[in-house]
Amino acid sequence: MLAAAIVVPAAGCVHGRKLSEVRPSTTTTITIPVDAEAVTASTVERPTTLEGVGVRLEEVGALDDPVAIAARPGWPHLTVAERNGRLRQLSANYRYDGDGQPAGADYRVESWTMLDIGRQVDQGDGGGVRGVTYSSDGRRMYLSYISSDGAVVVDQYRTGEGDLDTSSRFQLLRVEAPDGLRRGGALAFGRDGFLYVGVGTPDGDPGAAQRPDSLYGKVLRLDPEGALGDQAYAVPPGNPYAAGGGAGEVWLLGVHDPRGVVFDRASADLYVTDRQDAGETIVYLPRQNSQAGRGDNLGYPGAQNTAGAVVSITPPGHCDLRQGAVYRGAAIPALRGAYVFGEGCSGVVEGLVVANRVAQDQRSLGAALPPGGLGGFGTDNDGELWVFATSGQIYRVLPI
Repeated sequence: MLAAAIVVPAAGCVHGRKLSEVRPSTTTTITIPVDAEAVTASTVERPTTLEGVGVRLEEVGALDDPVAIAARPGWPHLTVAERNGRLRQLSANYRYDGDGQPAGADYRVESWTMLDIGRQVDQGDGGGVRGVTYSSDGRRMYLSYISSDGAVVVDQYRTGEGDLDTSSRFQLLRVEAPDGLRRGGALAFGRDGFLYVGVGTPDGDPGAAQRPDSLYGKVLRLDPEGALGDQAYAVPPGNPYAAGGGAGEVWLLGVHDPRGVVFDRASADLYVTDRQDAGETIVYLPRQNSQAGRGDNLGYPGAQNTAGAVVSITPPGHCDLRQGAVYRGAAIPALRGAYVFGEGCSGVVEGLVVANRVAQDQRSLGAALPPGGLGGFGTDNDGELWVFATSGQIYRVLPI
């Protein structure tokens, strides 16, 4: 079923300071150099159908309740976050043939722990780590979690040549609610070099998702590298409320429980997985003028879209949708450009093709985890897919 949504924004204190004290960014550097205007719908590769496309899952290891997978740019290994507050490394051991050409890789979960913030994390239902990502240059890692008092927190860490500087922790963002928030925390770096953070809406104030001066019920866009003085971060000047009228951090509005904030690395289109009044929803926001989702309103609670900039896909019969990923790897050419996702109830791995703001195809890709077992997806630096199970297993997604 296709639905649409509108445009309106959200309030609060940021890192212990008033919103007015968070100044617009003075930096203009884009970390990943790309000609964004040269990327158009006609130049980005994506399938028109997924008919005949199938995948299989290959288990490579197991952890304790993994919740997110991230690839550090320029680094061959993967970082896996566990809900309990630990970060683990999934190491790659590359094989080469007699001519010195790559011939695949073997993977293993390291026994040691990269980081453990278990004492800072709410270990109850709805708590735990929510997301992990790296800056575009790989020099910073960002970890989001629900704190022991129910706030959404994002911490920043520096990285070294081959490790994480655990002593460099810096609290970039803290969004709290009187009765505990416990929603949101999805993280992503855009191709613009800025950090995007999903913040949920508290039960006691659903209308905050539609208020421009509130951080509740929003996807935020932050510039961690542009901070001046005692700032935790800067507000990018292109944000819709950077000049006033609302919280400068707000990028888009009207979300309830944003579980996924995912960019297509080729097109810069944005996919947001949310739990809306109408049910579990994947919202597709195409890149427009080099920006996807700027000022858009995803509708919670119950607003209607008048701008027509949002396509909301509510898969019939689905529940507990998990964060997906856009496939941009080389192993499965027919899948390149599709959004791959799943939901916790059935465990089925599915593909979705959206073009011209229309869902052109959506179907099972022939692989599944046991019902209730699918945790979510991630990609490595080559654009290949990984999926993790709520029971702990980590799988590579491979062609049949």
